Amino acid sequence: MSELEFQELIQAGHGRAIVYAQEHDVSEFREVILDACLHCYALEPSFEGTRADYMWELVQRTPDREFYEEQVIESLRKGGDDWSAAQRFHLAALMALAGNDRARRAVYDNFKPGPQHGDQIARELLLLDGLPGLLLAAAKIGELLLHYAGEVKHGMLWFDATERFGEAVAREALTEAATTDARIAAFLAAVEAESARDYRDTTTGLTYAELCPLLGGLSAQRLRAWGAKATPNELEAAARALVATDDPEDQLRHLRIFARRPFPFEPGLLLRLARSSETELAEAACLAASQICHPAVRELALALMADHRLGREWAIDMLSENVEPGDHELALHWFASEPDRQARHRLGIHLESFWERYPKPELEVEMLETVYRRGPCCFCRTDTVERLMELGELSPEMRRECAHDAEDEVRELVLPLM
Repeated sequence: MSELEFQELIQAGHGRAIVYAQEHDVSEFREVILDACLHCYALEPSFEGTRADYMWELVQRTPDREFYEEQVIESLRKGGDDWSAAQRFHLAALMALAGNDRARRAVYDNFKPGPQHGDQIARELLLLDGLPGLLLAAAKIGELLLHYAGEVKHGMLWFDATERFGEAVAREALTEAATTDARIAAFLAAVEAESARDYRDTTTGLTYAELCPLLGGLSAQRLRAWGAKATPNELEAAARALVATDDPEDQLRHLRIFARRPFPFEPGLLLRLARSSETELAEAACLAASQICHPAVRELALALMADHRLGREWAIDMLSENVEPGDHELALHWFASEPDRQARHRLGIHLESFWERYPKPELEVEMLETVYRRGPCCFCRTDTVERLMELGELSPEMRRECAHDAEDEVRELVLPLM
């Protein structure tokens, strides 16, 4: 196996890398393994989680385990407030649970949480020390809340506490500690405020005229949701506003309205915006175009892939609306040959959807096996493996690999078969 192949496997959290490490000396891949220990390569970490558990399993199968442990411990001094920092701290916590006292001390000595991922990292204190760890973590996050109330995420710490100890036990411990610690009181107040918050979408059902003054403050998700439920007349009003504006920010907001519903006019404007050099604008235009049945949209899909342009991850969806004979093979080729992990991730999702909409049984196994091998997202791999199992096409080799996958659900699928 080449270094590049091994790198792609561990960045995807693929079990084949661990199987390979069981059977071969992987010392030649030391730098690749270290890089994957120190950096989170999950494409969707909110769903996939970090690769810490997976990398710990891999590291234990190398002849250089102590080297990696020392490097991870040393890396904690740099702190950080991103998914990679969360992965490094979780790896160190796993090492501590395995008996590495230096790793335990390093977790505590270097836990200086930031506002975005501090609550993710704080969960390691619960893993190591239970309720006392919760109180220390809550105090650290609470201290941030006292200074930057509206900017600090705290939900994952509370979620983990309720999962580990039950809500009543966690709340009782925090409430008692809050009487003498203003930081814990601030954390508990934030938890209470979050539980009382109303997350209902108040934009659904608004006319376009009512929506228009709110556009600048609405997320892409809210704009897509409004577009999905708008009446044809209101959708047409939004389309006319898109045609009338030349402002890129305004164009982007209006394009997002058409992420789930076809733009009701000729697609010329969308095709022009799809060629924009502005990344968000081009991608939003391509997504909107992927809802439309029109020969020009099919030509756009072919051009996007041929020229390796922004928005090409929507090309298979464009084919879905404008399908022709031979498109199964074409879509499969696009996915398999895509070098960019993010684009390949999206193309893989759309490739399986394409097969659901236009079944071609004689090529389905080849398609699924290609997605299994090349797909960069372990969360998405669950559906692929499940479908291969339904077809009776999950080979013994794949089952063995899946038993070491970074995704818990993939491992659980094959456990009864082992």
